[in-house]
Amino acid sequence: MPLLLLIVGCLAIGFLWQEVRRLRDRVETLEGWFAASATPVAAVPSQPVYVPLEPLPDLVDAEDRPAEPIAEPVVSTPAPIAELPQQSFLAELAAIEIPPPSSRFEDVFGRRLPIWAGGLTLAVAGVLVVRYSIEAGLLSPWVRVMFGLIFGAGLIGGAEVAMRREAVVRDPRVRQSLAGAGIATLYAVTLA
Repeated sequence: MPLLLLIVGCLAIGFLWQEVRRLRDRVETLEGWFAASATPVAAVPSQPVYVPLEPLPDLVDAEDRPAEPIAEPVVSTPAPIAELPQQSFLAELAAIEIPPPSSRFEDVFGRRLPIWAGGLTLAVAGVLVVRYSIEAGLLSPWVRVMFGLIFGAGLIGGAEVAMRREAVVRDPRVRQSLAGAGIATLYAVTLA
């Protein structure tokens, strides 16, 4: 058991070390961008500058002012604009028909269903491992609960890793099935 904890701890430290290195590189890149785009700030005087204001002129009442005639509005028509080449390009793009996403048999059974089946298999495996260890009496209750917690947390951690490394795992259903299997396993452990 201590050897297993040591291995898990070393793996966690290695993962966190890489994450810190990646974040440090990102911060250095952002600081470089800010330093390159920063404009020098003018020196601010320590004492406020007093600028005397001129007095406002006397206001004339509306009764004293003569009425100004309102001119008729001038209506002008804009000159015709020649067709821009960009407009013809946009018209060609609008004419292209984009096929709707396929919901065919192969798409469902070839791409979507295996991911959910894998998540369901992991959830059932977690429940059955807990049940088998109870029936066979292989492990003490505390060890059984700890292994179940480690397995469930590992599945949820796998979902988190899949979310952070979206370039490797592009399909969001993988993350969902891993997280669902982890939650189901943790639920089964609480019943043990």
